[in-house]
Amino acid sequence: MGALGTAAMASMEQRLPWFRALSAEDRSWIGLVAQAGIAAFVDWVKHPQRRPAVAGEVFGTAPRELARAVSLQQTVEMVRITIDVVEAQVDQLAAPGGEAELREAVLRYTREIAFGAAQVYARTAEARGAWDARLEALVVDSLVRGEVGEEDQFSAAPAWPDAPRPVMAADLLPERALDGDTAARAELLTDVYEPMLSGGSALVETVTAYLEQGFSLEATARLLFVHPNTVRYRLRRVTELTGFSPVTGRGGFTLWVAVVLGRLVHKRT
Repeated sequence: MGALGTAAMASMEQRLPWFRALSAEDRSWIGLVAQAGIAAFVDWVKHPQRRPAVAGEVFGTAPRELARAVSLQQTVEMVRITIDVVEAQVDQLAAPGGEAELREAVLRYTREIAFGAAQVYARTAEARGAWDARLEALVVDSLVRGEVGEEDQFSAAPAWPDAPRPVMAADLLPERALDGDTAARAELLTDVYEPMLSGGSALVETVTAYLEQGFSLEATARLLFVHPNTVRYRLRRVTELTGFSPVTGRGGFTLWVAVVLGRLVHKRT
């Protein structure tokens, strides 16, 4: 099982560009899910009479936040690759004469995994929808009571067309800063740029190079004359210090705006 899990992760790394861009923590969780999926398959084949619940056995090992970092389509791609790895080794895994039976079991298990993944993402979407509804009610209530001024009513929201509705002001920091919101600019400086700078100028240099190189670890490493693992470490440190991940679109955009503001302020001083 360990060898199959390792082979599945290596295949994902090779075939899925978006997988390589994930944080080390997310890739680690995915590795645990892959291992759990393979282990559950082995148990599923050995004990056909009890057929455990696949959703809980496999996806229960990962935190709920992973469903936000990895889409349902991406999950399907990973499942397909994992199944390909298992199928490629059926002849070595099956008992003599049992190859066809094992291949059929793989196909049936794939169906169970597909249903399990759909169930997990459906529950996540329902929970998110309920949260959005509660948040919208709170915003409307605040507006009716007059607790929110005009300056707080998300005038920068049109700059992010795909933003959830309603959207939190804290999630619009870069847009608000570009729109001239002094509070947002101050927050980006004190909570994002300065903590990042406190970790050393190399962190700022690495983030800037990484974003300019189109989120490419290898290109950034070549540009900075360091090992890709060094780039990974620095990007992870940036996430720890600021709360924003450079490897995501929104996180990278927020960090970039913070760096630009920080450089402008330091230039004036």
